[in-house]
Amino acid sequence: MKQTTLTFQQVVAILEEAKIPCILKQYRYENGSTEFSIEFGFNWPEDLAWAVEKAFGGNIPSNVSLCGSSCGPDEIAKKTIAGGQQNYIGLPSWG
Repeated sequence: MKQTTLTFQQVVAILEEAKIPCILKQYRYENGSTEFSIEFGFNWPEDLAWAVEKAFGGNIPSNVSLCGSSCGPDEIAKKTIAGGQQNYIGLPSWG
C-alpha cells in the first residue's frame, strides 16, 4: 500500500469538510518526521474514528493518530476544527 504524505493544510481541509469536532496538532520529531494528532476530547465516541476513516477515503495515514488529548516533542502547528474537543460524558454517540 502506497503511503501518501499530507500537509497540515490538507489534513485541516479533510477534517473541516467532514465537520469533525477536534483539535489537530502537528508534531516534528528529532529525526525530521512529522505526525498529526486528532484530539476529540474526553470519552470520545467510536463514531468519530469511523467518521475520520471515511473522511480520509477509508485509509487513515500511519502518521495520523486519534486520541482524547495529546502532547508531543515539538508542536509545530495547531488548529481547532468544528468547535474543537468536546466532553462526551453521558452522550451515547456523535453526529
